[in-house]
Amino acid sequence: MRRIFILVLCSVLFRFGQSQDNVLPRPTGNYFIGVTYLSFVDEGRKEIFDSTQESNREITVKAWYPSDRQSDFEPY
Repeated sequence: MRRIFILVLCSVLFRFGQSQDNVLPRPTGNYFIGVTYLSFVDEGRKEIFDSTQESNREITVKAWYPSDRQSDFEPY
């Protein structure tokens, strides 16, 4: 029990000890940046966090890509 407590304490302290900057640099280059959303559904897997247990597992992905034309502004 004491080893588990020490392990949890160390992992918490390690996590808070890391400093991570969440500000991305301003994009540079010759292209505009396009944004799209992709939605994927796994028909072979039920969603376990759904109260009805009837929907399938789904994930949505936001993707940025180089574009020839400017799109509407959208934050990172």
